[in-house]
Amino acid sequence: SVGRLSAATHGLAFMTKAPNMASTAFSDDGFGGVRPPRPAYSPRDLMRNALVFSASFAILEGCISATIIISHEVVEHHLASSVSAVLYLFFALGTLVAPALVRRAGVKRSLVASMLMYA
Repeated sequence: SVGRLSAATHGLAFMTKAPNMASTAFSDDGFGGVRPPRPAYSPRDLMRNALVFSASFAILEGCISATIIISHEVVEHHLASSVSAVLYLFFALGTLVAPALVRRAGVKRSLVASMLMYA
């Protein structure tokens, strides 16, 4: 449904125009605080945001994968394998701190910060 999609992709709205606010009531955020109302996005805005996010992530992931493949050809195999292991270790550790980062900084800021750290 559009409501669930809107809630799931709320953080991607920074790539489009400012939406209308659906409600003026504040609600409990589940962590003891109060969060502002969520904006209402049209299905077209959600689709555009999803496509921009998907394309951006695909390009970024392609660059990382290409770098890993090239590193195995350029440097010693043992060194390239070690570097790949450290990279994926940090990816795994990042998943442990991600929920706290999102709660503290918000969806939009943590998404941008994560993509910058990933690059």
